[in-house]
Amino acid sequence: MLICLSAATSLQAQDEDPWWKKLFKSDDKENTTEEKEDTNEGDAKVLDNYKIGEDDTADASALPRAMEKKKGDIKYHKDPRIDSMDKLMTEKPAQLRGFRVQIFFGNLDQAREARAEYIKLDMKNDCYLEQSPPNFGVRVGDFRTKEEAYEVLVELKKIYPSAYIVPDDIELPKLPE
Repeated sequence: MLICLSAATSLQAQDEDPWWKKLFKSDDKENTTEEKEDTNEGDAKVLDNYKIGEDDTADASALPRAMEKKKGDIKYHKDPRIDSMDKLMTEKPAQLRGFRVQIFFGNLDQAREARAEYIKLDMKNDCYLEQSPPNFGVRVGDFRTKEEAYEVLVELKKIYPSAYIVPDDIELPKLPE
């Protein structure tokens, strides 16, 4: 009998609390829209609560003006050093890992002669003089894949029998204009 009395007492105490009713019960008096003026916005009114109808959608007129879409200006504030870094990256773009075909490896004078000879052949690929102290190498092309480099290697083996493919930093391909 003692248990029943304590349960009834706790239910009675919960029914007397007004905050509990507001959370779980809906009365017509509590669903009314209350408006308060916002001192920062002047004429704009901000709603503390807005009424939700039967279909669980908010009335558009009851939404606060702060939730409406507004058009505005965007201002960028950036450090001038960013522009200088951007200019540097366009002048000296980052290199990409790829492959080249090495056609010669030896001293500087012979490497210059091999490069000049390659340029006279008027091949379509660029030619680079690479330093690997105390020697120098002449490398051809900017190939992203080993397969692309192999196609050129087959042609160059006819002229330069000691040519081979080497992994290297390549120039980024030029964009069509």
